[in-house]
Amino acid sequence: MKTFLKIDYWMQTILLCLMGITIPLIFVPLLLLLGFGGWQLLSGLITAIFYKKLARKAYLPKALAYVLFLFLASVWEDKIPFLDELGGVYFFIFLLIIPMSIGVWYHMMVKKDYHRYCTKEVIKPNTTEMNSPFVKEKIRCPS
Repeated sequence: MKTFLKIDYWMQTILLCLMGITIPLIFVPLLLLLGFGGWQLLSGLITAIFYKKLARKAYLPKALAYVLFLFLASVWEDKIPFLDELGGVYFFIFLLIIPMSIGVWYHMMVKKDYHRYCTKEVIKPNTTEMNSPFVKEKIRCPS
């Protein structure tokens, strides 16, 4: 878990920083947001299934419901009258603000796990919780 958590944390941090830097360009952050969201869905899936993290199990249905909502909104755009009236507001809220907020929230959850994991004990491979009595040594991760 240590290696995956480290890769996950740094990948999300880099993508989040790139999105922040390129915000004025609008199109570039959208592409980065697509990669960021895809990475987070993959991360949530791996962490929920293999490491049995309950917070990720709660995140996945909500994230997938949002992706389904965006897909249906794009397919039925002409059949939902209020989407045309919202125009740029719809774009700004549903394609930038909400996904970036979800992404930052998920990143903070991963950051908390990463720092908790790095400042506490290393868990033996067959355990799934941070409070497990099966520990072998203390480690320090770079900040």
